[in-house]
Amino acid sequence: MAVARLDALVGHTSSGNKRARMTSQTEDKADRLSELPEHLIDHILSLLPIKDAVKTSMLSRKWRYRWTTLPELVFDDLCAPTSSDAQSSNSVLGKIINDVLLIHTGPVRKFVISHKKFHADAEIGRWLYYLSRVSLKVLVLNFSVGHCCKTLSSLFSCQHLVNLKLSRCSVNLPSTFGGFKHLKRMELSLCSLSQDGLERLIMSCPLLEKMILKSVDWHISRLHITAPKLRCLILIGTFNLKDVRFGANRLTEVGVCFPKDINESGRGYVNQSYSNLVDFFDQLPLIAVLQVRNLLKCWSCGDMPEKLPSPCLYLRTLRVYVDFGSEKEISIVLCLLRSCPELRGLQLKACPSSGQRNADAGYGFWERHRSPHPLLQLRAVAIFGISGSRLELGLIRFVLGNSPLLKKMFIVGPVPSTSQLLKDLLQIERASPHAQVVDLDAKDIIPDKFFRTFLSLHED
Repeated sequence: MAVARLDALVGHTSSGNKRARMTSQTEDKADRLSELPEHLIDHILSLLPIKDAVKTSMLSRKWRYRWTTLPELVFDDLCAPTSSDAQSSNSVLGKIINDVLLIHTGPVRKFVISHKKFHADAEIGRWLYYLSRVSLKVLVLNFSVGHCCKTLSSLFSCQHLVNLKLSRCSVNLPSTFGGFKHLKRMELSLCSLSQDGLERLIMSCPLLEKMILKSVDWHISRLHITAPKLRCLILIGTFNLKDVRFGANRLTEVGVCFPKDINESGRGYVNQSYSNLVDFFDQLPLIAVLQVRNLLKCWSCGDMPEKLPSPCLYLRTLRVYVDFGSEKEISIVLCLLRSCPELRGLQLKACPSSGQRNADAGYGFWERHRSPHPLLQLRAVAIFGISGSRLELGLIRFVLGNSPLLKKMFIVGPVPSTSQLLKDLLQIERASPHAQVVDLDAKDIIPDKFFRTFLSLHED
């Protein structure tokens, strides 16, 4: 029986003596466990890995098959050993998934496979066919490194999906595919699919609100987005996308992160979709959050206006990777600061690929940028990787001197708190009487906690 096989796979023994001892030891606890409300039992089971949830069947009669109604099934490295024997790990996890689905009852709201050694192509079609019949809402398939799983047509039968995340999958849309009518979030990472297939997939999701593309098929060079409800678009490592058109004019959050080895000139990878600063922002009239990495190199190839013809009236958070040794990239930062009258939070991170900086960079630069500037609305600023160059200090002086509402400026990097540089920073004149300059060591920062703190500072 499937139950017996599951008991063996998760570490149970069939020994009668051991089972008797376990029963005796838990006899006095069984009643109390059985008296727990059903919703509380379900909550406890939902917090356990599937392997441990199966083990609870030994606690009492009331718990015996309770785990078989779990609406969320997560099969990860905790379910099967991640030994050097990939074939063994693959076989064990495949049997566990088969047995769980065989005796599972009720709907499955969430189904996750994320295991370092798993690549069961032969089984995935059958599992997806079963899931398409149980009102699946969330599907995550993350297969082993070096293996690209072929997702079969049964995936596209899961018509109740709201959240879809595929990693290392080969996606082929069937001719009969009518779209995911309820899908709101989609993430594709290291996936293989055609250019037309990607555009068709996006177009067939009328409720899509968030899309993340990470290193998609290198054959894809064009992406014309047709998604009327799309609010968030993240492109990571997709440097072969030479032609991107943001047809979704409701986008409020955009991230474009090129790999760090993009060529120094920024050319060869991109066309006007990226290299024209004005065109980029013209396509994003409602942008509120923007993160760009290694995109300033592309923008510096084209014209660099002092400010954008049309201001970004809704941009409130800007995160930029910048070469602090490049006058062109600093000029783009200044252009954005002048063009975003509602900007509240600014994060600047030094590009790791900046290389050898020009010792003469910055001479005369700030003298040429002494013209009057509108006061900035910044509340919080974080600068990562500061080294003390003239351009950096000038930019810090510019921000502190033009931000009357600033609360905190975080300086994050290798600069020790006793350095002369920090002393110089503390003496810079500030437009805000409440502005604090805080020195932090990068290794002491907890990213999620820092980000929450940063957001709280510039939220009204």
